[in-house]
Amino acid sequence: MVTAPPNEDDRLNALHALELLDSAPAEEFDRLCELVASSFNVPTALISLVDRDRQWFKARVGFELAQMPVEDAFCAHTIQSADGRLEINDARCDARFSHNPLVVRAPHVRFYAGSSLVTEGGYAIGSLCILDNQPRELSPAERKRLDDFAAQVMRLIALRQHLRRRDPVSGLPNRQQFQADVAQLAELQPGELRLLVLVDPLDTPWKEQLILAQGMWPFETFLRCLALRLCEALGERAKVYHVDTKRFAFLLPADCDYPTLLDGLLAQLRAPVQADQIPIDPPVKAGVVPFTLSPDDVRDLLRKGMVAVDQAALGPRHWGTYERPQDEAFQRIFQLVRQIPEALERGDFSLAFQPRLALPGGALRSAEALLRWTHPQLGPIAPGDFIPAIEKTALIHTVTRWVVRTAVTQLARWGSRYTGRLSLNLSPRDFDEGDLVELLRETCRQQGVLPQRLEVEITEDTWLRRNPGAIAQLHELRALGVEIAIDDFGSGYSNFAYLYELPITSVKLDRSLLHDLPTDPRKQEVIRALLTLIGKLGYRRVAEGIETAEVLAFLQDAGCDEVQGYLLARPMALPAFEAWYDARR
Repeated sequence: MVTAPPNEDDRLNALHALELLDSAPAEEFDRLCELVASSFNVPTALISLVDRDRQWFKARVGFELAQMPVEDAFCAHTIQSADGRLEINDARCDARFSHNPLVVRAPHVRFYAGSSLVTEGGYAIGSLCILDNQPRELSPAERKRLDDFAAQVMRLIALRQHLRRRDPVSGLPNRQQFQADVAQLAELQPGELRLLVLVDPLDTPWKEQLILAQGMWPFETFLRCLALRLCEALGERAKVYHVDTKRFAFLLPADCDYPTLLDGLLAQLRAPVQADQIPIDPPVKAGVVPFTLSPDDVRDLLRKGMVAVDQAALGPRHWGTYERPQDEAFQRIFQLVRQIPEALERGDFSLAFQPRLALPGGALRSAEALLRWTHPQLGPIAPGDFIPAIEKTALIHTVTRWVVRTAVTQLARWGSRYTGRLSLNLSPRDFDEGDLVELLRETCRQQGVLPQRLEVEITEDTWLRRNPGAIAQLHELRALGVEIAIDDFGSGYSNFAYLYELPITSVKLDRSLLHDLPTDPRKQEVIRALLTLIGKLGYRRVAEGIETAEVLAFLQDAGCDEVQGYLLARPMALPAFEAWYDARR
């Protein structure tokens, strides 16, 4: 008797998801079996699938049985072997098989060789095997040939799955089947209203961390559990589709009480799931898209569902309804991003400058260079609209190079007319290519500008921990003479270790810390403590977002060194900044 391996349930789930068991004969599998038997000059070749209690043959040559008990199956041993192979030169002399019915009775098997059929997920679902009634031994070349034939069987299975439009993990109809079904529905019932519900059980970072830590098995187990839970919860009300790696979809009638249904459904789906002995609380979200059964609406349906899921993260519920204005605004941003290379050539980008003043006294210490985009048709584009989108693309490197060269060139033009520093904002992705230090060094050299007149601002976040190369580049920049500021300190996740691990020269408190500062005694104590700590570490203490005289007075009293904000000066285009600066000289 073969003992089931620890992952037997997952292996069986992978086997059953393929829907091969008890399927109709297929010519491509039969012909491959015939080719294998001929190639090895044996009377019998089998494509065997090992179920929980039986061995079933998808194709067979020279063998009468369509299936047999798993306890009599040679292939049950093959799929558990370390290298996925099993070769029995003479079964009569092997204690495991000498009493096997296939050995002691017809067909009187003496020789067996099998190579496991392994899915992309690593599950051995059966084997390709050859049998003979005479003892024999395969040569190394013959063993490799058997492995090659087994790989060919898996290619046929993969092709079959693709053509059958089934997801191999969950066994549910896939995206192609969903699109075909909805298109057919639009033909049969044109103009009717429906609701798409897209379910996203796991955010992308969590998914990636789970796979990196534990491999694909726990992730696939998790998906199968969620798929089963979703199907059981919906019952006959809707057909569930597995429309991409981790998302599921189903349709509802337009007049159903979907808020009540979704609240209850998501409560069930968000219950803990055991995935390979790892308990996971699935952060399931869902998006709802009302749509008309028409070719135009159907074509863009799943994308709108993903927009609705993204919008769900912003609301009090775990689901959200698709809203066209937000979608159009989002699409507009990425349409604009496509125009950035042309905009750079056309001169649509410019730098604005916001002064940073000393406390006390108000002397100009530096100016922050801020990127601005004036579109020829749309006018000024808000930085919050295009900068986050740029940072997600490779265009960030092109834009940063433009900012660095433009800013340093401007410092060179000012010469001794402007004596302050110029501060540049850097994105985490600016450190990816490793050429940042050389870019600043060479640009300063070409323009005859001392690197000491530059400051770079970085946000303190977990990206620094994930990118040791960035920390090394910061040390190189500091050695070059460039000053380094931590920006937005105190917003969200703040790691105080950065205050002594990084070669920083100043710390900018985030503007959120200044909200309600004059009327919040506890916040005042926090600000005082932070400014004291930063000062004792030898860094300049900077606050941004100053909008009231009360906040400015408090910061001066608390020992802040430099301040920046609308109360003092707004960001200004180059001519306005030069006029402002000249008036203060």
